[in-house]
Amino acid sequence: MSDARTRNTNIRRVGGALLAFVQQIETAYERSASSNKLHPTDFRAICLLRASRKPMSPKQLGAALGLAPGAVSALIYRLEVGGFVFREANPAEPHGLRTAVQN
Repeated sequence: MSDARTRNTNIRRVGGALLAFVQQIETAYERSASSNKLHPTDFRAICLLRASRKPMSPKQLGAALGLAPGAVSALIYRLEVGGFVFREANPAEPHGLRTAVQN
């Protein structure tokens, strides 16, 4: 087997394994969210905020989750109403807010 062929076979094998792993993670997120009566994106946001251990701006949260600004606003609102997060002033931006997880 040529080097290029071996390389392509390895790429396909590793790529397939990574895809399967990502799908398992997605399933775990969906099950965890469902068992907590949350949308998967809401659950991801809470996990992200907990893992960061510091408040995040809406822009940071949106970039990390791949969400548009309007979707981030709706997400933060849902989580705030649900008691999962709170908003606070962002010292780095005079008119900005950042979001943190409730303890």
